Amino acid sequence: MRRSICSCNPHVAISGERLTWKFIYTPVTDLPKGAKIKFDLLSQGRTFDWEQPQTDIKKKNNLIWAELPNKKVIAAKKIENHTDFSSFYEFELPTPIKALEPFTICIGTPLETVEKNGNLCQLFTQRKRLFNLSVMLPGKKEPLESESFHLDVRGSKLCNIRIITPSIVAKNKRFDVILRFEDKYGNLTNNAPENTLIELSYENLRENLSWKLFIPETGFINLPNLYFNEIGVYKIQLKNLSTNETYLSDPIKCFNETDLNVFWGLLHGESDRFDSTDNIESCLRHFRDDKALNFYATSSFDSEKETSNDAWKHISQKVLELNEDDRFVTILGQQYKGEPKEEGLRQFLFLKESKPILRKKDIKSNSLKKIYKSYRPKELCLGLI
Repeated sequence: MRRSICSCNPHVAISGERLTWKFIYTPVTDLPKGAKIKFDLLSQGRTFDWEQPQTDIKKKNNLIWAELPNKKVIAAKKIENHTDFSSFYEFELPTPIKALEPFTICIGTPLETVEKNGNLCQLFTQRKRLFNLSVMLPGKKEPLESESFHLDVRGSKLCNIRIITPSIVAKNKRFDVILRFEDKYGNLTNNAPENTLIELSYENLRENLSWKLFIPETGFINLPNLYFNEIGVYKIQLKNLSTNETYLSDPIKCFNETDLNVFWGLLHGESDRFDSTDNIESCLRHFRDDKALNFYATSSFDSEKETSNDAWKHISQKVLELNEDDRFVTILGQQYKGEPKEEGLRQFLFLKESKPILRKKDIKSNSLKKIYKSYRPKELCLGLI
């Protein structure tokens, strides 16, 4: 069966860029008058999400409209879904469209001042960012077809270089350093002038060490086997040879010999970008890769409405899969709301695998005393929130 053609113009976006975006839908079958074309940006309306456009065609800024094959313009209608707080845009065809004639959805402005009046791209990078489209024929309950547009969102101009180092090292003991080349939104980027060179050195020591680095396509570099041959407090220094901007790492304490380590992480925390219940794997990777944490504990709610048994099972599985003792330690955790003014709100950390969630409504876990009796100290750790 032949499929309709969906294309984007442009097909690549830069995070935080304001433009007019065109989504061109070319159907393989005739569409009758009265057919409805639904377009979903899959945006939740958060400040860093793809900006949701307005539908008043008299206003020329941040507008969504459609162009028929005869260049006639039709307005969109915004449909709100109060069940899950989502929304989509709907176009009703005033005339038929023949097969292989393009129907173009535009988001931005018909004016030339697109940088001021256009539509704002999301502030985070995403490979194959989806926009969904479906076609409903008059009198039909099921869509004729459902299609998707794909668009890559890449990082904007280089703004900062983040240097990720250990806090404590031993003399002559080798360690790795990760350099993250980031835009102003914290995305990895290689969007910098061609032939940009970054000079690396140790601050106030080992002047003979001076590396010149290119910005890689991935936006990050792992520098292995660095070491200090004298005790003291150090900083890694980077200098952009094109702009003369310098970047310093956090202090690194070098001891003569030490068994001490410093690890950074969260025992109770959520990501604004990724919901740990709906997208636990992306959430864990975000804290591991973007935030460079050494450990992270989930904090699911105890109510079945917030965390179903299937969701808890999936979270437990992903926490186990992504746990790496020498790199990133994941801990299964949950929030527990006890009696007000008596037990308070608690964060439980499960130190053993495959433990069931503790729900306030269950008889075996409806009080802290029962929970304390059911678990040994090596199995459960708790704290106030």
